[in-house]
Amino acid sequence: MDNQRLAILITVDEIISSSSNSDSDLDINDNIFNNNNHRCIHRIPRIRNFIENVIARYDDQQFQEHFRLLRSTFNYVLYLIRADLESEWGNITVDAEKQLYVALYILGTLDSYRSVTTKFDIGKATAWRAVKRINSSSKEYFYII
Repeated sequence: MDNQRLAILITVDEIISSSSNSDSDLDINDNIFNNNNHRCIHRIPRIRNFIENVIARYDDQQFQEHFRLLRSTFNYVLYLIRADLESEWGNITVDAEKQLYVALYILGTLDSYRSVTTKFDIGKATAWRAVKRINSSSKEYFYII
């Protein structure tokens, strides 16, 4: 018997067999919550505000070492492809600037997806989609040999 059915049966049994005081109502609620809270929610520790706290402080040479282009070129590329990266419908997308940072960081360094996702506070699938979206939108603006 699954946990949800068990919780319902326990609740119904307690309602039938108990008096209608507030203590028994609290016990019923506790049983329902305890049966549903056995699932472990595991959050992966990640770096918060990497763009604002670290990348913003890079000088031009450090920026070029990590992203393989000048900051002014980054801003120009972002200007060109921002509309392609921002979704007008569906789920909330990651900021276009963050998508471009992630894609360039993955393509420009030897870091793994896991390392990059930890730095930029996104999931692996989101990082993969960012690279894919940058690649497909850049084909429209740049001739790639």
